[in-house]
Amino acid sequence: MKSTLFIAATHGNEPIGVNALRVLEARGYVCEWIVGNPRALALGMRAFEGDLNRSAPGDLTSPLYASRRAAEILAYAEGYSSVID
Repeated sequence: MKSTLFIAATHGNEPIGVNALRVLEARGYVCEWIVGNPRALALGMRAFEGDLNRSAPGDLTSPLYASRRAAEILAYAEGYSSVID
């Protein structure tokens, strides 16, 4: 099992986590991380087709992006002993 997964930009209008993790990577710190809501981040919006925080555990077959993404994140995070959002 992998150690820790960081999730940045669960809300697309909160890019500071992505920025911070990129700085840490540039300085040689190695950590595994993902962008929680890349569609909302690209638009600079808090949410995209639903609030990701309120969509867990999600549904991979949902017509709403946030619900599908929540399910994807939970499945991906199962391989980690800790998750920091």
